Amino acid sequence: MTLRVAAAAAMVACCSLPAQTKKLPAQSSASGDDAAVTAALDRFFAADAGAQAAFAFEPALDRELLTAAGDARLRALAFAAFRRAPHADLRADFAQNRVRTADRESPYTVAPVGERPPRGWALVVAMHGGGGVEHAVNDQQWQHMQVYYRPHPEAGGYLYVALRAPNDAWNGFYDDAFYPLFERLVRQFVVCGDVDPDRVFAIGYSHGGYGAFALGPKLPHRFAAVHASAAAPSDGESSPVGLHALPFSFMVGGLDDEHGRRERCAAFGKALLELRREHPDCYATAFTVVNGNPHTGLPDRDLLPMVLAHTRDPVPRQLWWEPTDAVVRDHYWLHVGAPAKGQRLEAALVRGDGGTTVRAALRGVERAESWLDARRCDLQRDVTIDLGGALRTLQPAPTLATLCRTLVQRGDPGLAASWIVPLLP
Repeated sequence: MTLRVAAAAAMVACCSLPAQTKKLPAQSSASGDDAAVTAALDRFFAADAGAQAAFAFEPALDRELLTAAGDARLRALAFAAFRRAPHADLRADFAQNRVRTADRESPYTVAPVGERPPRGWALVVAMHGGGGVEHAVNDQQWQHMQVYYRPHPEAGGYLYVALRAPNDAWNGFYDDAFYPLFERLVRQFVVCGDVDPDRVFAIGYSHGGYGAFALGPKLPHRFAAVHASAAAPSDGESSPVGLHALPFSFMVGGLDDEHGRRERCAAFGKALLELRREHPDCYATAFTVVNGNPHTGLPDRDLLPMVLAHTRDPVPRQLWWEPTDAVVRDHYWLHVGAPAKGQRLEAALVRGDGGTTVRAALRGVERAESWLDARRCDLQRDVTIDLGGALRTLQPAPTLATLCRTLVQRGDPGLAASWIVPLLP
């Protein structure tokens, strides 16, 4: 018998230009001329980092970013140009079904399921069991994960990616070096695989489930939904606080007591229920205990239709974030210069007749930024920063160069922003 424990809304190397010593003017264009804007964007994304930092677009384009319609138009053109850019390293790795960072490398397999949706493929990253065992055993577990979750083309077209852990360590899917590797994997598929960045999913069993328990809370802004099976949260690493906007589900057997899995899941589920009671419109999570079931054999092989039902909101109005490492610096439209355990950030975008207010409370943070744009903010009026009652009024100054630079930084059009505002004066 399956016991529903938590109320749920979800189950769930680039071509370089010569170094420049002054700003590069964009090609002359009217704001309505897509061809001219596109040519300027192509020049930006083909440039090296130094030239991008000095790049200047037509001032009329910056003014266009003051409106939601202008933001949408330029964001779409920038994303298309970003995808057309060389991205030589990404494309070479994509052709070889591997993802690499400076100190990690993982192979993967890809299987398309169903037909490509109009906005691009969804991406399902499935993570295998094992970990802390011999290389051959982890390889066998990876091979099993390639067919473990059954295909559901009726749920919409998606790419099923079975990711091999980068090593054979017990925490191969959830040490600090894994998170940049995973983000590069997503960037690779967004650029090279025609993936919709608003429909990225992670799912895993046992060792892979522990990976999902780390990825969801640490990188919720990357996903539309995440599911973990036969695993548990890691103390001090899997904070439920950041799951406010992510459909996150997890399943454990009622007899799965090894390493305290069932008890840890129950405590995590209780903490999520308390957060949901405090914020009723947030924390759409689901926790399932399968009574009488041990660690293996959970009934989760047909979960993908429920997981795939979701689409990411990349700009939630309210954010709560507790960094748990020194690696992950971003949380939706927040950025921290030096993340560390013990920090806490709360922020909200409040729009009213007088304009937009960014309300924030910070603990243990020395440098933080809000990444803003016209999707959620009224940039045609002054914006107020309210930091614990200390008010600052700022005139919005979005730029297309900022939008493009943040797109390069995050590799995701939904997480790019046109105006970066320090929260601390």
